Amino acid sequence: MGNIISLQQCGNHFNVTREYVRQVLVEYKIVTRHNPVKPAAPKPPKLTPETRLQKRKAQFWSQINITPNIDECWEWLNGCGEGGYGNFSIGELGIHAAHVAAFMFTHDTKPQHWVLHRCNNPRCCNPNHLYDGTPSDNALDRERARKASGKPLRRKPKPPPSNWSEIRKRYQNGESSTQLAQLYNVHQTTISRWLVKYAD
Repeated sequence: MGNIISLQQCGNHFNVTREYVRQVLVEYKIVTRHNPVKPAAPKPPKLTPETRLQKRKAQFWSQINITPNIDECWEWLNGCGEGGYGNFSIGELGIHAAHVAAFMFTHDTKPQHWVLHRCNNPRCCNPNHLYDGTPSDNALDRERARKASGKPLRRKPKPPPSNWSEIRKRYQNGESSTQLAQLYNVHQTTISRWLVKYAD
């Protein structure tokens, strides 16, 4: 038996259409109309951007240890990068870490600032443990975590100035630690440490 070629290949060889080849085969009873040559399987449709995103979301949540208890940490099961944060990225959405993806997929929006952990666990992707926070919030969280762990400060913060009560009041009234740092000519992290150490 010779090599089997498709109708399309045969048509290309004789510079005729595939349908013409089929008609000739039927006419000479090589194939019948009731038993035609099986057409090639159609190509799967291209995925839309929305469908691709849904697939990425499903892939993402499958890589997290989701527990029935919403108060527990839901840890990322795959590789982690700098700082212990889970590696997951979708460049066109600006997602470059697993906990950021968890926040954006849950709230369907980008954070205005940083996605921070209430649980101080960088692998955690539980949306209930994540919030949109400022750099000042991040510094405060880091300082609280340090105090809770009993680790000493790398460097001792400056003592608060004599007008500390005024600074604290301005912060409570809505001024950010960055604004206060510029106003009082100190580093923003110094203001944040004062806010934690001298909160009372």
